[in-house]
Amino acid sequence: MSATSGFLLKALIIMMLLQLPLYASDSGHAPDTIPVPNIQIWNIDSHIYKKLPKGAIYDRTSPQIPRDLLDLIEFIREWYPRLREQLWTDETLKTDAKIDIFLRHKDENDPEALAHTTSTDSLIIYDGYLKGLKHKSGGLIIHELTHLLQSRYRQEGFRRPIWISEALADYQRFTSFEAFTFEMYLKRTSEAIKHKNIEKHFIDKTCVVYDEDNPCPTFWEEGYSYSYQPIHTAGMLVMIEHRFPGTVKKIHRRMHDSVKDSFDFFNKEFSDYLYSETGKGLQQNWCEYLAYVDNKTEEEVLQDCLPKVGWLWRWLQ
Repeated sequence: MSATSGFLLKALIIMMLLQLPLYASDSGHAPDTIPVPNIQIWNIDSHIYKKLPKGAIYDRTSPQIPRDLLDLIEFIREWYPRLREQLWTDETLKTDAKIDIFLRHKDENDPEALAHTTSTDSLIIYDGYLKGLKHKSGGLIIHELTHLLQSRYRQEGFRRPIWISEALADYQRFTSFEAFTFEMYLKRTSEAIKHKNIEKHFIDKTCVVYDEDNPCPTFWEEGYSYSYQPIHTAGMLVMIEHRFPGTVKKIHRRMHDSVKDSFDFFNKEFSDYLYSETGKGLQQNWCEYLAYVDNKTEEEVLQDCLPKVGWLWRWLQ
């Protein structure tokens, strides 16, 4: 080995060693200690707990706290660290220290709402869910806790696909908590397609462009974007995770990084990222999931699930 090549090799090794601490500090891996937040429950105007004074604040040490609310606190204290470990980001989140839960009668803008997170990283739970709380499975709470972990990229400022945030939340709910198998996801999607209600709902919620060159997509073509029923896209994530373990964690981390690096991360960027991780873009992965749903090969469903856009589609026909 020449003196020059030996010097270059040593320089390369030094450069690699210098980068190691930097990589370790931003690895996206959970540390040894996972935060357990302090949970505070505020009664705003719940009719279920109308005996509780309005504005009253309760935590796990409050002697007057109803048993089912205490169980809710303990449930969150158990599951928040689990979700935080699975979707770890090196940045400290506000909810790592404290989570405020507000009990409300109903959402005036959406009377059917059961719960949602706020822009201030709090959780609102409505009477529709609080009624019979001790009989609830907890899946909805898991979904909303996942949204709290997404707080950084759920804020406005840059374009983010809402559907992927919802799909990740349903993934955690049904896979991590309710222990869905892949076959159970396939059954849900198959039944939705078979009953033909999914297509109407999808078009009503997502179709905003009506012209020959940009026809309304069908659920088969762009059902992954249907954020109102994200369980179907969560099924696609299960398929991807099975083949490429760790991808769901990487997606969550990439969404966080997109905010830190100040760039949009919408459908195209997400598709490019999926391609880099799986060798297939968003559309191909969706087609493959539908092939499993319909018990066919990917080639057999390809014509139905590829978007029929303008002259190019007509030319291919």
